[in-house]
Amino acid sequence: MSRSGSRTDVLWVEKYRPNRIADVVDNEDAKKKYVAWLNSWIKGKPQKKAALLYGPPGSGKTSIVHATSREFNWELIELNASDVRSREALRERVSGALDTGSVFGRQGKIILLDEVDGISTREDVGGLQTILELIEKTIWPIVLTANNPWEPRLRALRDACEHIEFKILIPEPLPCLSFLSS
Repeated sequence: MSRSGSRTDVLWVEKYRPNRIADVVDNEDAKKKYVAWLNSWIKGKPQKKAALLYGPPGSGKTSIVHATSREFNWELIELNASDVRSREALRERVSGALDTGSVFGRQGKIILLDEVDGISTREDVGGLQTILELIEKTIWPIVLTANNPWEPRLRALRDACEHIEFKILIPEPLPCLSFLSS
């Protein structure tokens, strides 16, 4: 901690995480589809209550959900790969939040279940079925992320979600450094 009491050891990716959806780099088609899905929620008429954002690591899937939370001042409820995501754990952490108002005076909520393709059928017993139940009863948008959503065990989740593909980010080439060859 610094003398002022604030943390100075914030991870780079957290420090520079986008604050708005528009700040998420690249993947313009995915952002448009995601915003359309969000707008359907805001209007109260989502065709699908959950969105499945899929693509390679580092493509902006999780960052866009964090940006949504910040931009709309929505409470973010997040479970990621390091959390136990069994039937009991999901019901304890998420179920109660799905049908109640937001805390801290926020306007809404968004639920993020990160890396659902990493849910273990052994350690996370009943997790996938419980996610389907949560999607069915939610009054708040649910976002699932996955690197590989095409595993057969995820079929029911795929069917319940709006699919939004994020592509690998390709860095722009550096400008020619002609002065180095002089």
